[in-house]
Amino acid sequence: MMDEKLTKKTKISIRKQKPWHHCARRLRSGAYLVIKQAPRPPLAATMPKYVLTYFNFRARAELARLLFAEHGTEYEDERITSIDQWIRMKPVSGSLNADVMADICQSGLYLAKEFGLAGKTSLEQAQTDMVVECVEDMLAPIMPAYREQNPEKKLEMQISYEKELPVFMKKMENLLEANDNGSEYFVGTEVRCMTYNVTSLVAQMTYNVTSLVAQMTYDVTSSVAQMTCNVTSSVAQMTWADLSVMNSWHWIPGFGVYPPMEKYPKLKAHKERIEALPRISDWLEKRPVTPV
Repeated sequence: MMDEKLTKKTKISIRKQKPWHHCARRLRSGAYLVIKQAPRPPLAATMPKYVLTYFNFRARAELARLLFAEHGTEYEDERITSIDQWIRMKPVSGSLNADVMADICQSGLYLAKEFGLAGKTSLEQAQTDMVVECVEDMLAPIMPAYREQNPEKKLEMQISYEKELPVFMKKMENLLEANDNGSEYFVGTEVRCMTYNVTSLVAQMTYNVTSLVAQMTYDVTSSVAQMTCNVTSSVAQMTWADLSVMNSWHWIPGFGVYPPMEKYPKLKAHKERIEALPRISDWLEKRPVTPV
């Protein structure tokens, strides 16, 4: 039996305290999603074991869950359901090593890169990061409404956001249209070149004609016909940016505001396109029902 110290585990958990590492940045919610990966044992499998630890919400952890689902990677979905459980699990400041990565977006980027969903080139990776950050900006104004205790103030925040949201949605649709007119995904296309070689058979025919006086032989040979056809097609690849955008349309209603998807047909079609992916569809069907 392998020693527990040699067991390969990547742990994703959250922290709600001051940043412990210089590269960590504070989230608007005050929470941190961190990734911890123990040193790999020499004979360990290529893929580590992941544990996702978060409150019993979709919220900021759902993007990671969607990435796990799309890649088909198994992980432990550890959900905090009580304050006592959170207190017992909350890491002690300074107890984490340098292998820990803070910030939900950085965690998503880490998984996206591990799973090949961050873009194929440096430019595409920068573009996917930009789209994800745009989603963060779109969600920021309504976030405080979830914890607002004053009903009148909460309603005021919701009404204000209903006016702001269409501005964000129009900009998101413009970003989508900038890539292949919005027909597929937010970032990147993969060019495939296919070559077909078509060669005709050599047709050789010999006619022998014999007369009493002379014998004549006619040899008729057709020329070889060779045709090469080059067909180039563009195949778009989904990235974590698409998952992030789709996830936002499921997240926003939890704050009491419903995105007017019918007014933005390309965003609506994109949402449905991502939801229809087999692994994503399966996860959306079976995931726990939570407020946000």
